Amino acid sequence: MVKPKYKGRSTINRSAASTNPDRVQGAGGQNMRDRGTIRRLNMYRQKERRNSRGKVIKPLQYQSTVAPGTVARVEPNIKWFGNTRVIKQASLQKFQEEMDKVMKDPYKVVMKQSKLPMSLLHDRVQPHNIQRLK
Repeated sequence: MVKPKYKGRSTINRSAASTNPDRVQGAGGQNMRDRGTIRRLNMYRQKERRNSRGKVIKPLQYQSTVAPGTVARVEPNIKWFGNTRVIKQASLQKFQEEMDKVMKDPYKVVMKQSKLPMSLLHDRVQPHNIQRLK
């Protein structure tokens, strides 16, 4: 006997379960999960479809793969590609010199915090300790 093909749900579920995105609002009122949240959680709960040998026939919705060699396009977004914080080299050197003066004087205090990362204040080049033959 042949198994019938999976046809999916063809009717709207009218149950009041918390996993039903089409449920009517009950006593919970505004504290109930909205439709998008329920659908997202149900998507995470799904399982992929496998054949009798265990091979994946239909992967999960959020696990689809792109064929190798295809060109993927990144959405142009100014948040990712814009130079939001840029500083000139001369300004950075001036800031480093002023911070060195303040750090050496115990009576001076920096009041305004800079938006500059403090890791830029120190030179990353360190003297190499070369072990020479003695």
